[in-house]
Amino acid sequence: MRPGDIVTHAYHGKVGGVLGYGGKVIPEFRAAVDRGVIVDIAHGRSSFSFSTCEKALQQGMPIHTISSDLHMGNINRYVVSLARTMTKFRTLGLRLEDVVQATTLAPASALGLLDRGFGVLEEGKPANISIFRETDEQREVEDSEGNVRTTSSWIEPVYTLVRGELFTAEGTI
Repeated sequence: MRPGDIVTHAYHGKVGGVLGYGGKVIPEFRAAVDRGVIVDIAHGRSSFSFSTCEKALQQGMPIHTISSDLHMGNINRYVVSLARTMTKFRTLGLRLEDVVQATTLAPASALGLLDRGFGVLEEGKPANISIFRETDEQREVEDSEGNVRTTSSWIEPVYTLVRGELFTAEGTI
């Protein structure tokens, strides 16, 4: 892989992933990251493990972009929403600023969408905005392996603005 390429579903817990013998990051993955390969989460039904991600983070591996591989097979369990996925990374110790950047500026930059107004707010450019709030609410969240952790905070959507039209979040997701 070359600089700017994106490896997705990076921190699953299956054989053949980023962790090798003894739970150590495999040298090839570390070398790819060092070359500038972008690490994307793409949390799906079978592609995110708290344990694998935690071990990789402890060994200095990054999370460049946070996405939810949301589809009918994981909307009711595991993933549920991007906000819930964001909350999981707060539970793993990422700062709120880093989680927000990994869901906004970083993916827009990686995909070459900054000039189209995604990931940034600039006068004269389109504004597509999601407004979240973080509460002190504790909840259980689950990874793709069925492992459950309890959050110390909860990220929830409040509003979305798309091309000037305001949408209000309804219900808890």
